[in-house]
Amino acid sequence: MNRRHLLQLAAGAAATAALPLPAVAARSARTTLTVTELGERLFMVSGGGGNVTVFALGNAGTRIIAHENTKLWLGVDVDSKWENRFYKRQPAKARPNQTFYMPQTLQFGGETLDCALLPEAHTDGDIYVFFRKANVLVAGDVVSPGAYPVLDIASNGWITGNINGCTTLKDLAKPDTRIVPGRGGVQALAQLDAQTTMLTAVRQRMARMLVQGKSAQEMIDAKPTAEFDAVWGDPQLFIRNAFRGISLRPQTLGLSVV
Repeated sequence: MNRRHLLQLAAGAAATAALPLPAVAARSARTTLTVTELGERLFMVSGGGGNVTVFALGNAGTRIIAHENTKLWLGVDVDSKWENRFYKRQPAKARPNQTFYMPQTLQFGGETLDCALLPEAHTDGDIYVFFRKANVLVAGDVVSPGAYPVLDIASNGWITGNINGCTTLKDLAKPDTRIVPGRGGVQALAQLDAQTTMLTAVRQRMARMLVQGKSAQEMIDAKPTAEFDAVWGDPQLFIRNAFRGISLRPQTLGLSVV
């Protein structure tokens, strides 16, 4: 009997769940990996808090795999004040039924998939999935081409976490690795370099202003992202959420804030 292997990248919204791969890649807002093999469904979820919606696949006996943090977030109501949005907890059968803490390696259809957490890079539950043979790295919303990264402060995302996440992805990627972000087209290694450079420069400037006692709005007015805005877009939400992250963790940046 012929064995057919289907790999589908799906978004967190139900509207994109049944789309073919090219359409999903173009419309994805939240990164999820779905693998189907002869009726066995393996659904890998990446994200935290209100950033993912898991479809009620548990009723069909689907294995839903995620980092343990994602399972915890999906089991509680989340009041995401920065989005002015409330996310209700997922039904028990729509939550991950297989979780991991440490990096995992899975075999599927002759392919080897490596997956692991990217701590606090976008949320505190985001994972990457690396297809070794295909040389494809699914990075999700940690990688943000053409827009400033969303630092989901409701689920512990912050600017240093994003820098560290990009560094991890850079260490995994080869010069010809195809990198799949949560939004936008397939990227090359240069995107990770550009994002890391931008984030590091902005963090340094914002850290100096934090020591000076500046508020989030004062930082926005100071335009610490000015030379990057032509590429990355409107920085206001990014700066506001980055401010929240660094103001809660000044000691990790070597800052003394009174």
